[in-house]
Amino acid sequence: MKYKNGLEIILKKDDSFSTVSINVFVKCGAVYENERQSGLSHFIEHLLFKGSAKYPGLSFSKTIENSGGYLNAATSNEFTQYYANIPKESAETALTAFADIILNPLFPIEEIEKERKVVIEEMQRFLDNPRAKLSSLFYENIYKTSALKNSVIGRREIIENIERGEICAFYKQNYCPEKMLIAVCGSFDEEKILKIIEGTFAKAENLNTAAQPKLKETVFEGVNLTLNADIENAYLISGFLGIGADGDDREILAADLSAMLLGGLKSSPLRRILEEEKQLAFEIDCDYDLFRESGVLYITAEAASENIEPIKDEIRKQIEKIASGKIEPQALERAKIALKTDFLFSIETPSGIADNLGLWHLLGKSYIADNYPLLIDLLTEKDVADFFAKYYRSDRFSNAVMIPSK
Repeated sequence: MKYKNGLEIILKKDDSFSTVSINVFVKCGAVYENERQSGLSHFIEHLLFKGSAKYPGLSFSKTIENSGGYLNAATSNEFTQYYANIPKESAETALTAFADIILNPLFPIEEIEKERKVVIEEMQRFLDNPRAKLSSLFYENIYKTSALKNSVIGRREIIENIERGEICAFYKQNYCPEKMLIAVCGSFDEEKILKIIEGTFAKAENLNTAAQPKLKETVFEGVNLTLNADIENAYLISGFLGIGADGDDREILAADLSAMLLGGLKSSPLRRILEEEKQLAFEIDCDYDLFRESGVLYITAEAASENIEPIKDEIRKQIEKIASGKIEPQALERAKIALKTDFLFSIETPSGIADNLGLWHLLGKSYIADNYPLLIDLLTEKDVADFFAKYYRSDRFSNAVMIPSK
C-alpha cells in the first residue's frame, strides 16, 4: 500500500504467531553521503534512540523493553532499518513510539557528544577486525564511480567533528515519508495498526531534498590490493561485479545459485579442493551481494600467507570451469536445495518475514520475495554458466589481500 505522501507499507498478518515484528526501513545509507558526511547515516541510526518529543532520553527503549520486546537497528549501503520484535499485545504501543522517534527526534547536544564516543569505539573495533577492514577496502576499490564505494562505518574525523546542524540537515533531507517503508508482520490488529500509521507517518510532510546517488558502475577494471597488518594469518577477498536488482529476475537468482555452487557448501569445489584436498585454506566462503543497480560475487578466505597465490589461481580455475558449462547436475541440485532451505529458515519468524518482504520490496522485486524457492527450482546449469560467462573476465577480477607484517 502506498499513501499520497509516498509512504509505503507492508502488512503480513499471521495469528499463528504470538509476536509481531515492526520494521521501519529508510532509504538512507552510505550511498547518500558525500565526503563531508561519511558515516552520518550510521551515526543517525544511533542518535534516533536517544530521545524524541514524546519519548525523551531512554524512554523509547524502556517502552519497548518493558513490554518484553527486542529493539535494534542496522545501517547498510542503501538502507537503514529500525525494528522491534515484541509480544502481539504491545504492537500498537511499539508502533506509536517508533513513529515519534523517527519523525520527531530531538538530537540533544549532550547525547550527540556521548554517542560520538560510542560510534568511534565501534569504528575502532571495525578496523581491528581483519575481515571487516579488508571487505571495506575491497568495496572502496572495486567500485570506481558508483556511490557503492562509500564506507558504511564512515570516517573517524567526520564523526569527531560534525556539528548538530549538519546532522539535522542530513536527517531532514533523508528521513521523509517517500523514502520510508513500514513492514509489520506477525499477529496484530490490522485496523489499529493502520489507524496509527495514518495518524503519524502517513500525515508527515515530504521535505526530501536528497540528491539521488549514482549507483550504476561505469568502470570495470580489476584491482589487486595488498595490506600489511599485525595479524597471524592472511586474509583474501576476491570477486567481480555482477547484476543488480534492476536486472532480469532469472539472472539475479542465478547469481545467488552461482555463489552457492562455487563455494557456499562443504561439497562446493572451492571448499572441497582448497580446504579438504589441497588444504591450502583454513576457511573459504562465497556469496553474492545484491544492490539496486549492481551486485558483487565475492569469495573470502583465511590462509597462511604462502598459500594466497595458489588459492587465487584455484578460484580463477574453478570459475572458468563453471563458465565453460562443466557443472555436475548433482552439485547444482545440492546448491538449489541449500538456497531454498536457507530461505525457508529465514522466514520462520515474523522478523525474518519482515526482512524478506521489506528488502526485496525496496529492491523493486517483491515478486521474488513471495516466490523465491519456486524461482530457484526453475534454474538450470545453463543459467549458472551464462552468469559466469557474462560477468566474469580475468581483467575485471579483483583481489584484496591482508598479510602479516612480520
